[in-house]
Amino acid sequence: MKILLVAPKNPESFWTFDRILPSLNKKCVFPNLSLPTVAGITPPQHEVVLCDENVEEIDFETDADIVGLTGYVIHQKRILELAAEFRRRGKTVVVGGPFASLCPEELHGKVDVVFVDEAEYTWPQFLREYETGIWQSEYHQVEKPDMHDSPLPRFDLLKTDRYRTMTIQFARGCPFSCEFCDIIVMYGRRPRTKAVEQVMAEIREIHRLGIPNARSQGRHRHDDEQVELGGLPRRQVAGHLRRGAGRLARPAVPQPGAPPGRPQRLRFRIQRCDVPEAVDELCAQPGAVVQGSTARRSIE
Repeated sequence: MKILLVAPKNPESFWTFDRILPSLNKKCVFPNLSLPTVAGITPPQHEVVLCDENVEEIDFETDADIVGLTGYVIHQKRILELAAEFRRRGKTVVVGGPFASLCPEELHGKVDVVFVDEAEYTWPQFLREYETGIWQSEYHQVEKPDMHDSPLPRFDLLKTDRYRTMTIQFARGCPFSCEFCDIIVMYGRRPRTKAVEQVMAEIREIHRLGIPNARSQGRHRHDDEQVELGGLPRRQVAGHLRRGAGRLARPAVPQPGAPPGRPQRLRFRIQRCDVPEAVDELCAQPGAVVQGSTARRSIE
C-alpha cells in the first residue's frame, strides 16, 4: 500500500523568514517533524512518500492509496483545500496533528479519518484495519504514548538539502499552565522523554545524511530546550539530554592557524540552568567553554 504524507505551506509570517531564505539558497527553515515521525511509525511493508509544500509542489495525481495531512490551526484553510482536492480525486484522506487534535469537529464530514492526539499506536491500528476494509472515522489516543515506543523518524525521506536546519524531538508535555499555550492540551502536564540512546540514534542518522545543523524540541523543566548541533560532539549532547541543561549555542568555529593537535574550543551557552551537574557533563570534553548563570569556565 502506498501512503502520501503532506505538510501544507506555512502562511507567511516573521517566523517563516521567507524574505531571507533565498539568500541562504533554502526553501524553509526546518521541516514539520510530523512527516518523518509518522513515516517511522508506518510498518515497513508500506511505501511512504513525504511532501512538504514549503519546499516542493504537491502531486495531486499521485497513485497513493492514502493521503495523510498534518498542520497547526494556522493551516486550517489549506488543510481543507487539500483534503477537498484529494477526495475529489477519489483518495482516502486522513488528518492528524495539532489542528485535528484541537478542533476535530472542524474536520468531520470533510475528511475520511481524523486522528486526535498522538499517533504512535493509533496510526498502525488504522493501517491494519484499512487493509481489512473496515476502519473508524476517528481515532483518539486516550493514554499518552510512551516516548520509548517512538521509532527513529525517516529523515531520509525528506528533501533535506532544502531546509536550513533539521529538527529532532526528545520530549513532549509540560508541567506549567501558560494561558496562551496549547502544549498541555495536546501533550499533557507530565513531561515524557525519549531515552538518550534514541536521541543519539537520531543525531547519528542526521549526521549520516550529511546534514550540518539540527535543532532539538521538547518541553523540559523551565525552558523549551533548543540545541544547535553544528558539529557539536555527541558526548555533550547526551549529557545535556540527561540533565536538562537549559540552552546550548552552536560551537564557535576554530580560529584559522591554530597550532596542530590543539583541542578545538567548543562554546555553549546555558540559560537558567537549574541542574549544576549538567555543567560538569558539558565540560567533560577537553576544549569546552561553558557560560551560564550557574557557571563560567574554560577547560583546555
